Amino acid sequence: MLGIYLQASGIRTLIFAIAVSVLWWYFDIVLTLLHQDPRISKAAGLYLKYLIPGLLAYGLLQNILRFLQTQSIVVLLVVCSLLPLALHIGVAYALVYWTTLAYKGAPLAASISLWISILMLGLYVLKAKKFEETWNGFRSESLSHIFSNLKIALPSVAIVCLEYWTFEILVLFAGLMPNSEVTTSLIAMCVNTEAVAYMSTYGLYVAARGMDSVLEVEKDNFDNCNTSNPKTKMEDGNSIFKFDRSGPFYFITGNKTNCDKGQKLTVVVLAVRTPLAKPPGASPPHRSFSSPAFTPSIVSGANSFTCLKRGFGWIYWLLGFSWLFLA
Repeated sequence: MLGIYLQASGIRTLIFAIAVSVLWWYFDIVLTLLHQDPRISKAAGLYLKYLIPGLLAYGLLQNILRFLQTQSIVVLLVVCSLLPLALHIGVAYALVYWTTLAYKGAPLAASISLWISILMLGLYVLKAKKFEETWNGFRSESLSHIFSNLKIALPSVAIVCLEYWTFEILVLFAGLMPNSEVTTSLIAMCVNTEAVAYMSTYGLYVAARGMDSVLEVEKDNFDNCNTSNPKTKMEDGNSIFKFDRSGPFYFITGNKTNCDKGQKLTVVVLAVRTPLAKPPGASPPHRSFSSPAFTPSIVSGANSFTCLKRGFGWIYWLLGFSWLFLA
């Protein structure tokens, strides 16, 4: 199901990226309506137009990153981030200083670097054998999951956007000040510095959070440590599972290697048993206060133990007397 969810999330990302791209294409008009400096509005709108290809790549890249992180693949992500970063420095310098693009070369270089990351990770997912259970090719089944998960996705989008907009709206307020060119540059630098510090701690959080997960699976998947088709997946560290029926529940780790080593759990929920109702008019059972009689097997065992204990007692007495006479 991970591959199906990856495809569905990728389609959703493309839909929203196209909508945001239309907004970015006319964003110079939006900034002018917000009473920003016309020169800055025009330059920002031109910058965003060159960044639109990178927006599409960035959305798809985030989906692939989550797909890999849920399977505890981290080292590869570091490698596939360092290589595009090294290329980005050279490409950005060349486009900005060696071509007529000038500052427009910066967003174009960012778009190129993002698409390089997409190609690297995409080819790895398609060709690596370790994803045979989680990636089974493109399926039409993913279309049925595009809108079914929006009730979870939209609140998450709202939370993330409001968190970022809280800081970025300061740039718009700075544009309303008298010396807007200086104030917007200063605020933008402060916001970017804050983003660098935030992403450092966020990266550590994501790495710790994505190291493992708990999956509720069927009995066959439990025995074979099959992580590709879970009934329930819990990975945020704050998941609550409700045992809503009696019977066995099977849990395994999302890391197949750890599951093969025995990191799995079976929980059996007992049913609530109610006492049988007495038929109407039934007399209460007769109570006897005499001690219960022993069954033959218990009595026989008790007598055997008593005889054995007495036999050993006589032996102890004989040994005692023999020791006295010998002394």
